[in-house]
Amino acid sequence: MQKSLAIGIAAALVCLLWACADTERTPTAPTQEGPPSTVAALGRLEPGNGIVEVGAPPGDRIHELRVQEGQEVEQRAVLAVLESFAERSAAHQAAQDRVTESQKRLERSIQLKPTAIATRRATLERADATLRLAESDLIRTRSLVEEEVVPARDLEHQQTVVDQARAEQANARAALEQEAMERRLAITEARAQLATAESALRQTQALLEQSELRAPMAGRVLDIQSWEGEATDRTPLLTLGDVGRMMAVAEVYETDARFVKLGQTATLSSPALPAPLSGKVEQIADLIQRNDVFDTDPRSDTDSRVVEVRILLDQPDVADDFVHLQVDVVIDTGGSPAEPTAARSGSDEP
Repeated sequence: MQKSLAIGIAAALVCLLWACADTERTPTAPTQEGPPSTVAALGRLEPGNGIVEVGAPPGDRIHELRVQEGQEVEQRAVLAVLESFAERSAAHQAAQDRVTESQKRLERSIQLKPTAIATRRATLERADATLRLAESDLIRTRSLVEEEVVPARDLEHQQTVVDQARAEQANARAALEQEAMERRLAITEARAQLATAESALRQTQALLEQSELRAPMAGRVLDIQSWEGEATDRTPLLTLGDVGRMMAVAEVYETDARFVKLGQTATLSSPALPAPLSGKVEQIADLIQRNDVFDTDPRSDTDSRVVEVRILLDQPDVADDFVHLQVDVVIDTGGSPAEPTAARSGSDEP
């Protein structure tokens, strides 16, 4: 009897195992989940056009700093003056003087030569008239000699007069051509000297502009890294930012980026802000990269793969004093309100 009971229990266990195996092999229908209603991410506040680093040519020294941190500046405003400014300013003035002198020389070449040419032309015209008169007298004398009214020696004399008139005409024409050629050469030389002087002026102007650092854009001086008396190197002198147009750069986790679209609204919050900020998605990067903003949770992965989403703030004046502030960003994707995604830092672990 005990043997029969043991056989029955074994048979029951075998049936139970087969039933469990069939249950595991039976596929389950996949769940259909829609896009989340929101996407959360970490972000940072930046000026709309980013932060511009203004540097100076290495090998110089800061002579005068004309701005302070927090100061608003216009485009092309002078930020700092280097020690080389005085020397280069003198060289620029000397080059400007050479340009002025070259311009005057060219003007004299153009104005004085026409007077000399007019004189030479008048001389040629008188020689032409003298030659015509002498040739006319020669014809009349030849007729009188043929009629034996005057002796033959008068014809020879008149021929000599004609030859002299022709020689004077040739000399006058040669002098006119020589004067015209000299005028062209003088003007060409004066123009070449002016071009050389203007080229030197442009070079001194370029060097002078390097000694006077100007703002490449209108904005606020965010940080000054070099001060008066310090030598210039590859370190930026200061940083500028146009805080009149503020943005939040949200680092959206790569698997959540597909839910983010242009024009979606976003809310930003931080304990440092007086109130949450709102904005709209203006740009979505095409490049997936490592995150720059790190979570304060030590368990978070610091090597996340994220997509930068730039959000234009509706109230830039509230955020303009918080450049580089870390913020929590929630983007309204308009999806299913079932379960929003959370801000991630590179790991899918809970």
